[in-house]
Amino acid sequence: MKKKGIWFALLVGTAVIVAEMALSHAKVLKQLEREQTGSAGYEEELLLSAGQLLEDYPYSINVQPQKLTEKKAKEFLKQAEAEIDATFYMEGETADYVTLDVQPQKSYQNGMVEAEWYFDNYEVINEEGVLNEDQLNEDALNKKEGVLLCATVMLSCEEYEEEYQFYFRAYPRPLNEKEAFLKQIALQIRGEQENKGKTYLELPQECEGVALTWKRPKQYIGIKIVIFVILGGGLLMVHKREKKKEEAKQRKELLELDYPEIVGKLTVLLGAGMSVKQAWNKISAQYCDKMQEKQKNLHPGYEEMVKTNREICDGQSEKAAYQKFAERTGIPMYRRFVRLLQQNLSKGSAGLYSLLEQETENAYIQRRNFAKKRGEEAGTKMLFPMILMLAIVMAIVLVPAVVSFQI
Repeated sequence: MKKKGIWFALLVGTAVIVAEMALSHAKVLKQLEREQTGSAGYEEELLLSAGQLLEDYPYSINVQPQKLTEKKAKEFLKQAEAEIDATFYMEGETADYVTLDVQPQKSYQNGMVEAEWYFDNYEVINEEGVLNEDQLNEDALNKKEGVLLCATVMLSCEEYEEEYQFYFRAYPRPLNEKEAFLKQIALQIRGEQENKGKTYLELPQECEGVALTWKRPKQYIGIKIVIFVILGGGLLMVHKREKKKEEAKQRKELLELDYPEIVGKLTVLLGAGMSVKQAWNKISAQYCDKMQEKQKNLHPGYEEMVKTNREICDGQSEKAAYQKFAERTGIPMYRRFVRLLQQNLSKGSAGLYSLLEQETENAYIQRRNFAKKRGEEAGTKMLFPMILMLAIVMAIVLVPAVVSFQI
């Protein structure tokens, strides 16, 4: 059954391939369908044969969309003129009375007709159809007539063009009572500005029978200074609090780094026959000597040991001094270390050395884990700068390409 199935599949595949080859050779194209007017056209890949000269030569044809007849193009141009008449003015306005900006468009009839606009008075209206209120007020001395403007638009539909010209009359925008009053004040100030030879600009004291009062706005400098001081103080307090947190975090990390070394040195000295007090004193003395010679940076773990050693030298009991040492460090591993030392003082030194050896081994394992964690954190912190650099590189590569494409 398997063999029969395989043979059947091979036969069917062969038949399909042969049929497709036969159809492809038998089908000879004599025409290509063109898309509707207004589309972008399409690219057709064909094979061209010409007797013995060409045999299945790859040939690409850019099939342009259908072209409009002159009659159809004229219809689109006429419809575009009607669309201009319907959309050029704002709602409620007509060619005889225009007070708002007009709306010249770049194309009409769903993009079939392109439009290029011209106006006869660019001091009153610009190419976007925005009216210049100040110039319009100056030109419209007789408000009953307004300013007559001519608009000319060149309409093009494929290779057919037509010029459409019409007129409309623009009037100053009606002002409410407040706007009219402010306009009169502006006119008085403009008249005063034109007076030559004056050192000062005289501000109008009256307008339309209403007394005018001029003042400089309050600066509220005192209030601004108080607000600035309060904000500055708050930010300074927040900065100090964050700085203390960061210092406490760094101190904790340094204490954790010092711990394996301190326990290791103490274990070695105890193994050499010293007592805990003698070993503590020796480690503290070595640290002080190196600090005086500036051979060692500040280490909080050793600093606390020096303080504890001075307390013991001043007559304080070892048990109390070690307890204070644990409280000042505030880290569980130091408390565990101090408990071992206090047990030594209470029950004797039997088994202390082996316990400290085990503690040293655990401390170095924790130190390796801490170093590994710091390395992972450093890698995470480097992730954002790397992403930022990648974005910059992509911008450097893509921006020139996009700009050249737009050109």
